[in-house]
Amino acid sequence: MDEVTALMGVAFNLAHDISELSLNIEQYPELHGHSSYGTQIADAGVSALAHIACASATFAPDIHSRIEAGHSVSGARDSLHTLEHLVHTLIGNHYLAPERAQRLFDKIEQTRAILTALDAELFGAGLSHRRAS
Repeated sequence: MDEVTALMGVAFNLAHDISELSLNIEQYPELHGHSSYGTQIADAGVSALAHIACASATFAPDIHSRIEAGHSVSGARDSLHTLEHLVHTLIGNHYLAPERAQRLFDKIEQTRAILTALDAELFGAGLSHRRAS
């Protein structure tokens, strides 16, 4: 249980950074003509943070709480995927320079690694919350 709590704390801190970086990207001057992208990026960053906060709040040692936390971790992973896709779209359309998003990409990669470790701690090597639900 201590490992899960520690991983949740690390994931929350990373997601908080991602949320702030996403909100900052929304305000970049080069996105003023593309505000819908900026809004979607901010939403995805905040959504990842909210999912991880829910995972932390619902976690308890019983299997049902672990499954709920696992669903929230999965939601965070989906939000990170959406966020990354949106930022890559902006870069591909030359609305955003790649170096402006590098710190965000680094945080997303770190968070994914923590979420993978969290899954392993929540469900062990052979049990996935998708199979348990």
